[in-house]
Amino acid sequence: MDDHWYYAEASDRSYGPMTIEELGRVLSANANAIDFLVWCPGMVDWGRAGDQIALRRYLRPPPIPAHPDTPPLSASSAHQSAVDEAPQSIRLNQDGSSLHPWRRYFARMFDLYLFCLVFFMFLGLAFPKLFATSDRGLDALYGIFGSAAYAVFEGFCMNVFGSTIGKRLYGIAVVRSSGDGLPLSVSFQRSFAVWVRGLGLGIPIVTLFTLITAYRTLMREKLTSWDRDFQCMVMHQKLSPRRWILILFVWVLVAVVYMLLAALADTKP
Repeated sequence: MDDHWYYAEASDRSYGPMTIEELGRVLSANANAIDFLVWCPGMVDWGRAGDQIALRRYLRPPPIPAHPDTPPLSASSAHQSAVDEAPQSIRLNQDGSSLHPWRRYFARMFDLYLFCLVFFMFLGLAFPKLFATSDRGLDALYGIFGSAAYAVFEGFCMNVFGSTIGKRLYGIAVVRSSGDGLPLSVSFQRSFAVWVRGLGLGIPIVTLFTLITAYRTLMREKLTSWDRDFQCMVMHQKLSPRRWILILFVWVLVAVVYMLLAALADTKP
């Protein structure tokens, strides 16, 4: 969709196809671009450029209002506007009372722990010599390697399935600002951006600082840097008490499996 945009200054002639970046350069160069007609696959009909969430960052700001004391639109208001204009099926699941940073964090940690459990179990079966000895340096290296492999896996899941196990468990959905699912290129780029800017490449000390930075950005701008860069929205479904009990149960289950594996490793000669 990002590579097949068309625009028209009047109703008699259209231009395209072009990428969203190429269209953005056209819009940013014209003062009246907000009223240009645009279309891309997935749209029912032509619409104003100013009404398309994906194009708003390319448009020039509107003239200063008659009352200078009117405050500009904040990042929070802009994000809420995007939520309000999302498709109804998404809006109905949105609990707008909070940004839920901790729910997002634990959903990602659940996915990461579950992936590493399965991933390294298969590696251990295929290459048992990799884990024949216990070494702190190797353990740290495995952590970096595992988090990188998870970024690839998450990017694939977000494109093919539209979510991950942890996100579904915590009632989280990630969509484009237009309400569409994530294209493969966007899902991979976003996942690797989270791996670098959020998880700090899986390096423990670095991760602490990147997580704090990401948390502060989310609280200040109402969205993370990777969601802003790739025009994504994170939607949160309101969870029932039964869902929270299920979340607690699966966490206990994962923790028990990890403890059993650790005990089994200690018993080996």
